[in-house]
Amino acid sequence: MFHTPYVLVVGLLVSEGVSWQAVGEAVMASCGGQCLGYTEVSAHRSDYYESEMGPGLRRVWMGVRLPDPLYPLSQLKQWSRGLESEWMRHGNRQVNIDPGVLTTYQLLLLSTKNYAHRIPILDGIYGEVALIRQKKQWHPVPWTYPDYRTEGLWLALDRWIKG
Repeated sequence: MFHTPYVLVVGLLVSEGVSWQAVGEAVMASCGGQCLGYTEVSAHRSDYYESEMGPGLRRVWMGVRLPDPLYPLSQLKQWSRGLESEWMRHGNRQVNIDPGVLTTYQLLLLSTKNYAHRIPILDGIYGEVALIRQKKQWHPVPWTYPDYRTEGLWLALDRWIKG
């Protein structure tokens, strides 16, 4: 089986009253990786999660170099779902943890939902290229989420890729 080393990018979306720092610490404790840094977007750019998680959501990304750079992609999404369950309240998530894979040429997001632009990976997990890096610049694709179209994230990705 062929594997390519990568940096884990973890998108955190947290409800009001939940410390994203505490979630970040839990992420690091559970994966045992080296934190390459955090970046926060001033305001979440979609209301998709508000019905479940409430208003005032905060969006933070973290870069992580895993101790095993060949960690199977399908297990990353399952791992994140397990962590999310630690912050459930009244059957609703207070934290959304989205793992992604950062390589020199793209940011690949992992999902449990299939769609036309998503590629099956394994065990009900799908991958989608969300950003493409060409000539040292990040470029969104038509289905890139609004939160991922921010220069602040792109600058962080560049730092983490050099990590």
